[in-house]
Amino acid sequence: MPFLAQHTANIESPSSVLKALEYMIQTSAFKAANLTDKDFEALLLYFNCNLVNLTQQDVQSLKLLPCFKSVSGKHISIACYGANYILAKGIPTAEIDKWAHTSSFSFLADSPQLKDLYSFLGCLPIDDIEIYLQHLLPKFESFSYNAKVEHIVYLKDTLLSMEESCRIKYELYEKLEGVSFIYDYSNRLRPTKFFYDETVKVFEVMLPAKSFIPCDFFKKVEQVSKPKNGTLLLSPWITFLRNIGLKHEVSQQQVLQFAKEVSIKSQTESWTKEKVQTIVDVLLNHIFKERTDLIQGAFLKELSMITFLCPERAPKELIKLHSQYQEMSGTLPLIRFSGSQVNPKFKQTDIIHLLWTSSPILPEKATPSSIKDQEGSAVTGQEQLDQVLNMLAVSLDPPLEKVISNCKNICNISSPDDEIVKTRNKVLRSTYEFLNADKRDFRFQLRGVPFVMVEDGWKLLKPEEVVINLDNESDFKPYLYKLPLELGTYHQLFKLLGTEDVVSTKQYVEVLWRIYRNSEGKQLDPNEMRTVKRVVSGLFKSLHNDPVEIRKDLENLRDLLFYLPSHDGRLSKCSSLVFDDAPHYKSRIQGNVGVQMLVDMSQCYLGKDHAFHTKLIMLLPQKLRPRLLSSVLEEQLDEDSPKMCQFGALCSLQGRLQLLLSSEQFITGLIRIMKHENDNAYLVNEEKAIRLCKALCEGLKVSCFEKLQTTLRVKGCSPIPHSRSETLAFLKRYGTAVIHLYIQHSDSKDINFLLALAMTLKSATDNLISDTSYLIAMLGCNDIYRITEKLDRLGVKYDATEPSKLELPLPGTPIPAEIHHTLLMDPMHVFYPGEYVGYLVDSEGGDIYGSYQPTYTYAIIVQEVVREEEENSVFLGKCFQIDIGYSEYKIVSSLDLYKFSRQDESSHVRDTSAPSTPTSPDSRSTGVRMVPPLFAGKENLRPPPQKQSPKKIKLNAIPEILKEVTLIIEQAWKLPETERKKIIRRLYLKWHPDKNAENLDVATEVFKHLQSEISRMEKQTLVDQQNTDRASRRSFSTSSTRFHSEKSSFQRFYSSWNQEATSHKSEKHHFREHYNYAGSSHSHRFFVPPTFKTVGNPVEARRWLRQARANYSAARNDLHKNANEWVCFKCYLATKLALIAADYAVRGKSDKDVKPTALAQKVEEYNTQLTGLANDVQILEGYGVDSLRTRYPDLLPFPQIPNDRYTSEVAMRVMECTARIIIKLETFVQQKI
Repeated sequence: MPFLAQHTANIESPSSVLKALEYMIQTSAFKAANLTDKDFEALLLYFNCNLVNLTQQDVQSLKLLPCFKSVSGKHISIACYGANYILAKGIPTAEIDKWAHTSSFSFLADSPQLKDLYSFLGCLPIDDIEIYLQHLLPKFESFSYNAKVEHIVYLKDTLLSMEESCRIKYELYEKLEGVSFIYDYSNRLRPTKFFYDETVKVFEVMLPAKSFIPCDFFKKVEQVSKPKNGTLLLSPWITFLRNIGLKHEVSQQQVLQFAKEVSIKSQTESWTKEKVQTIVDVLLNHIFKERTDLIQGAFLKELSMITFLCPERAPKELIKLHSQYQEMSGTLPLIRFSGSQVNPKFKQTDIIHLLWTSSPILPEKATPSSIKDQEGSAVTGQEQLDQVLNMLAVSLDPPLEKVISNCKNICNISSPDDEIVKTRNKVLRSTYEFLNADKRDFRFQLRGVPFVMVEDGWKLLKPEEVVINLDNESDFKPYLYKLPLELGTYHQLFKLLGTEDVVSTKQYVEVLWRIYRNSEGKQLDPNEMRTVKRVVSGLFKSLHNDPVEIRKDLENLRDLLFYLPSHDGRLSKCSSLVFDDAPHYKSRIQGNVGVQMLVDMSQCYLGKDHAFHTKLIMLLPQKLRPRLLSSVLEEQLDEDSPKMCQFGALCSLQGRLQLLLSSEQFITGLIRIMKHENDNAYLVNEEKAIRLCKALCEGLKVSCFEKLQTTLRVKGCSPIPHSRSETLAFLKRYGTAVIHLYIQHSDSKDINFLLALAMTLKSATDNLISDTSYLIAMLGCNDIYRITEKLDRLGVKYDATEPSKLELPLPGTPIPAEIHHTLLMDPMHVFYPGEYVGYLVDSEGGDIYGSYQPTYTYAIIVQEVVREEEENSVFLGKCFQIDIGYSEYKIVSSLDLYKFSRQDESSHVRDTSAPSTPTSPDSRSTGVRMVPPLFAGKENLRPPPQKQSPKKIKLNAIPEILKEVTLIIEQAWKLPETERKKIIRRLYLKWHPDKNAENLDVATEVFKHLQSEISRMEKQTLVDQQNTDRASRRSFSTSSTRFHSEKSSFQRFYSSWNQEATSHKSEKHHFREHYNYAGSSHSHRFFVPPTFKTVGNPVEARRWLRQARANYSAARNDLHKNANEWVCFKCYLATKLALIAADYAVRGKSDKDVKPTALAQKVEEYNTQLTGLANDVQILEGYGVDSLRTRYPDLLPFPQIPNDRYTSEVAMRVMECTARIIIKLETFVQQKI
């Protein structure tokens, strides 16, 4: 039986059984279909239990057995697979055939009983995660939607239960990001990363529904997962979906985009206020409570500029007082962070009272009390919050300028009721508290603002209208008030803004000016007179108590006229009043002399001492002092009576006085006495005093007579009857250069003679000398060299100070562009000797930079020049001799000269209805346009116009104006082309709408008419020319017509004139905002505006630059001509002049003695674009370039001369460096222009 045993299966021999099974399989005798799962399992268990009896040769036979259960539930043979895996866990079987059946791998169901057998056969265990990574997900797109959801549900549960730090878990998450398994609203499958997380509030309020995962997906998941409580928990799913790509983090750019959408869509889509508020709150909560990257990049800077915030609304009582900032029809626009004020709750202060009308207020959520810790920040907590708010450019503390603006707004309310007054009082007290605590200088910002409460807040006053200590308060009302006691806490604040401890000089003068303006120069009513008397009393008492300081205050009041009461109960300019200082003339006058007398000062609480009154008047500065009666009356020598004294030309008294009075010693003593008596009064009259002394020195003539008699008269009038009287001395002046002294022969030591002579000289000094004893002492000196000694003994102070400098602009200096608008364009103006005017140097205004700006300089009228060929019918283009500075005089047309106007004057002030442009040459006979006499008489004492505010031209005056314009145009066409252009330009600018804001309708109409008339006259000229050509039988071609039209038409100038008019408009606006008008006038007929010496002078700077360029060009011409030292020297000059030009452009002046290196360092600080300028100049210095070494051999080592020292290479480098400097400075100066 051994042979049979060898060829039959035996249960005791697993190998034999295996061979039998293998044979059956090969012969198809093995019927697997007849076997059950248990049969397959029993067979495999048999081999699993007999593994010790099996060898490696049996492995392949075992694999051939179709008994292995796959994950799909089928029993298969694993012999043909490259690898066999045992799946430890059961994954969803949905559509398992699509991934489990492959030619390379088999996936067997896990069976713990067969563990050893599987290991013997080389089957490897594999977990579900690896299955998905390696085998299932690559084929996921082929699955049905239901199968995908089933697998996703399985993966979600599996992955969320895994450890956080598992690497393979994140690999699977990464794979799932690209898997599409969610239908969007258009029924297309999308991966998770296509959708936004709806649980993120920012996305929820800002994105449309189609941006989120549809609800159908979660319903499907709920069906598949079948949760225990029947309701799907979204939280785990959101976590899972975020891990596989669901967009849940809001980027900085998204926040910025959302903010911009709020800004735009809230208007274009008419969002409701509630919707906007909700969305903005969500955004702000996200920004400050959720984000940790606020300080990274430029996020906050960009966010701060987007207007998407809802402003905080002010309380109703404040809105009733004044509408909120930017409020329109009860609606507030959206605001931005930048420049807005933090919410009051942030600072725990009620700052909204200070700002609601002038600044946007941030909502409470926009200024949180804390934020989330920020990444990358070196600070924590409150410091981080402060850093964020700073980057958002919000105002933590109320900006001073906005508090002041708010204050101005609420102070402009008219007709308030009780409730409004109470609210305003509360707001003003808050404002006082704030300003009182602020240490910055804000005087100029609140100048002229009535915000001081008096009369329980019903009346608001400017700080300068309030006085802390005010006696007789009732006499000063309503012009000055005493500071209420309840506001005493803020007295330092009000003092800073102009409130005085006691009434100041300026306040006295201003009250008089205001009363004059109200009364219009008419009779004062009792209340006004009461105030005037009290003001005059206070002013002169202050002047008496502190003459130096009060006089200085009066001299500095350049923007106010000084008025005093006259004897007839009116207020008049002090210069038009006369004070009776000559009681000794009373017996000779015997009545009224026909002048306006100053009120009797005893009526103004100043006592009855006339000498005291005279002293008070003399304490006033000369320009503000009423004329003295002694100066109004003229003592005239009785020419018929004088008879030369018996000694004739040999008279010793005559010769002695001629020598004494014209001596340097006497003149020095005279000046010394004037300064000793009153320094300030002397300084005011210094020019006049110097002229007197010069006349004594150079033009004195002394004549001695037996007897002298004089007669009194008012200057310019006939003698006063019965005023003849005998006198011992009489002085007559001829102009300013000649003095003729008449004396009655007397004993030179006679006290009466010396007193009369001293009184005569005293009157010649305009009473600058009041104590005649000093003059008597000098006149009684036999030795002129003892004068100084005598004055020393009398205690006259010695003074060696330099004479004061005039503040008026020098002739020939450019007029700053910012006051060009003050130049009057009327071509019909008359000018007077000594008047400051503007002189148009260059009407074209072109320069190397291509800009248009005419150049005007200051000039002084010397006299009118009558041309021999001038016809009586011509009333345009008179000639005047003018002082143009630099010791040069020039005769120019009046069409090149311009009067200055005050800011509050209009060019039409001469008539309330229309400009008084003369309608015919005969209009000159009215006196307004006559050439003034050399010495002013009564005709020059006319008071100025009482009202200086711009006049509103009546519409019914338009026809007359148009007629006058037509007349001037026609007259202009009779003049040469150059003069005609000047007239047309002036009329064009005079009536340009941009220069006539107060009369825009009238100006527009006249302007159209002007252009029409210009066109008419041009066409008429063309027709006349054609007729002339035909008459002379010359052909007139089309080309010649065109040539003539282009040459003669004024339209080609309109563009530049429009530019100038627009410039004047902006200059005037800027001038009114930043400057008060102040100036000096030589008479009431003309005015010199302030010169702004601290302001740059770009026009003068341009002149220096032109010369710098010329020097540079000259240097270039010397290149390669063996003149390198001259190249370097001229480059030095060009550099210095360019630096000086930059200094002029900024400061309006320059020190020409400063070295270029020092000047460059100063200039470099003017602007960052000049950085490196000083270094360039030092490079020049390093080459030895200066004003001396380039020319003088003795500054170089022997035997060198400058021509040896400076090579061509050095010259070239110097040229390059100089060009760099000039270009840089030219650019800087042009920006200033």
